[in-house]
Amino acid sequence: MLTSPNKESPTFGFICNGNHGIFIKLVRGQADEPSVYGFSDDFSLWRQRRNELYDMLGVLRHFGAIVTRGEVAIAA
Repeated sequence: MLTSPNKESPTFGFICNGNHGIFIKLVRGQADEPSVYGFSDDFSLWRQRRNELYDMLGVLRHFGAIVTRGEVAIAA
């Protein structure tokens, strides 16, 4: 995320270990300001009350729509 070429817009990431997933947002600070990370709640496939797979897929689908519309660029 720190090596993303687009330094003006936030960078988004997703970390998943198979059972749990978390979304990350990085907003870079200017030269004299620190970068700020934001973390989502933990999405789990093993919650007692409800499986959160569909919530996680909904967020990923929303990101896909944003990329398809060209509102953000993908950096590999």
